[in-house]
This record gives sequence, structure tokens and C-alpha cells, in this order.
Amino acid sequence: SRQQPIESPHLALLRGTLHFVEASLKDQCFELPDDDARSFGDRAGILAPDHRTYVAAVLEQHVHILTIGHVVGNLFDDPNNLVIVRDQALALAYTLEFEEMWGGSGPQPVPANSRFGEDKTDNTPHRFQVGGTLVESFFSPSDGTTHAIREHLDAAQASIELALFILTENTLRDALLEAHAEGVWVRGVVDDANAPGSDFFTLTSAGIDLYDHSAFPELLHHKYAILDHSDPGGDPLVITGSHNWTFSANTVNDENTLIIHDPAVADQFFQEWTARRNAFTGVAEVGGKGPIATWPVPFHEGLQVTADDGIVEVRLLDTTGRIVLAEAGQGPTIQLRTAHLAGGGYVLEVRERSGRTLRSNVVKAP
Repeated sequence: SRQQPIESPHLALLRGTLHFVEASLKDQCFELPDDDARSFGDRAGILAPDHRTYVAAVLEQHVHILTIGHVVGNLFDDPNNLVIVRDQALALAYTLEFEEMWGGSGPQPVPANSRFGEDKTDNTPHRFQVGGTLVESFFSPSDGTTHAIREHLDAAQASIELALFILTENTLRDALLEAHAEGVWVRGVVDDANAPGSDFFTLTSAGIDLYDHSAFPELLHHKYAILDHSDPGGDPLVITGSHNWTFSANTVNDENTLIIHDPAVADQFFQEWTARRNAFTGVAEVGGKGPIATWPVPFHEGLQVTADDGIVEVRLLDTTGRIVLAEAGQGPTIQLRTAHLAGGGYVLEVRERSGRTLRSNVVKAP
């Protein structure tokens, strides 16, 4: 019979960790085909809650690559995300990165050869084809991760959604400001708006819709961005990993980042992001041919609102809950004059003749 290969102790540990994560999350995930990448539930522990904590385990003919923070809260309390990619080439890149920090490929670490932080080199490929999907991979601080993120932010055509633990990196702040000024719909959730050096209020002062998550007991431990998730002519993609949007993440910390060019993955992340955003607004998206129809999207000089059951009153509220516009209605359609309002996101409330109140999120172009 064929002799089974001997597994090194550190690979056995990684295998056990992987099996623990998959078992823990089995009721929160869905099955994926080989050579594919998809996102998992918002309570997973992920492609990188903590730093220097990824797992690259080669299992038979397939490879699972994930990052997990070894903290109970990361797995079961804090909003996180998990991505598993079954691709041998990408796993080998992660293995090479691991062995650079491990100091070799043997069963024991070699501290004399171990390299971390600024001592690491850019020694892995960055572009992979996984089942027809382009996946980019970057390790920090050696690979210029912030520059790669900035390039994609600059290329966004229609929308950028963010879920970030912290945002203090001025290069990425400037990219968001420029995208917003060019008409890209930028919005997000940040765990701590008051962190030292935070760019949160600089962005909100410019009219960008950001929500401060710090009032919630759990940590928003995400580090992802969704670009052009619903733009048919764009390049829907997700940027995710352990890389915080900070200067230290790009220059000191050992981080990993994947950029997944896939509309299905982008849609999954957008659903998760919508759940995070709705925790603040308490409303679900409604539009098109639903209970409320609004036009144009986004609006500027005016906003036409239609409700089939007839409109008694329409109100617009800003992101703090302050009523900025209120008008009475008589028929199924009302035209709001909105030229005086600042650009950004609003909650639209429509009270119908039946007594029902409908809510929708709308945005005014800058």
C-alpha cells in the first residue's frame, strides 16, 4: 500500500485549527465548489481579525487559506468575515510567507532566519486565477498593500462601501475624498471614530456617510471594502484581510490582504455590510417598484417620491436623525425641492393614508 506522508507538527497544528474553525462555523456557512472564493457569515472569525494569525494549510488536493484571531470574541461576538479559497498556488504563496516568518520549512522555527515586519521581502506572486476569478494577494509591510488598495479605490466607478476597525491612513482618506468628489457613492461603518489620528470626521465633514460603531458592545473587527458591487459596467470586487487602514499596517505590522474580483462575492459582502448599516438606521433598502419609488437616484435639485397608497407626509432625516425637510402630500406622488440640502445619505420617511410609515435610504449627489 502507498505510504502516507509524514506531517510536520506545525502543519498538524494548522490542520487542527482549520478543522476547529470549520466545525465551529458549519451552521453559519454554505458549501462552495472547488477553485472558488466566497464569504461566510458575519459572526465568523476571519481573513484576519488579528495580526500574524493566518492559516495556510494544504489538505489533500485542495487548499484552504484563512486567517483567524485566536480570541473567543472574534469567533462568536465581534462582526468579522471569513473567506476560504481552494487554490494550491495561492496556498503556496501563503506558505512561503509563513516560512519567511517561521525561518524555514522544517518542523521547528529557526529564529536566526525568521523575518518579520520591515525585514521581510516582497517574495510572493500577487495575481492568481482561481476558477476563472482574479484574486490578488498582498502581504504587509513588504508588498505595498496600501498602494494597491488606493489604486482600486481610485478606479471605483459607482460605489464604495467600507466596514473598518479603524481609519487613520491619510493616503486612503484622500482616495475616498477624491472618489466622493467625483460622484462615487462612498459610505461606511467604522468601529472607533475617535481613535487618535482618525479620519472619520474629516470624511463626514465632506459629506461622506460614515457611522461610528463604538457605541455597540462588540468590536467591528472587519477590514473590508466593496467596490462597484452593482455596477454592470464596472469591476465588482472585495478588499479584505488583516490589513487595518493605518500607517502601521503598511509599514510595521505583518498583515495579509486579498482582493477578490467577483460579483457574487461582492454581493455577499454587500448583504453583510447592509446588515451592519441597518443596525444604525433601523431601515431596509426600498426602491424601484417596491412600496416607495424614488427618482432620480441619486437625487440633486429635487426628489420625486411615489407611494401607491397615497402620501400624507414625507420627511427627510439626516444621519443623526434630525429632520431636515418635511412636506405634506395629497396624492400618490410628491416632488421635494432638495437643492439646499448637503450631499450625502438621508432616511426618507413616507406616511401613507393607511397610517403605515415606510422608510428608505436615499442619497443626494454632491
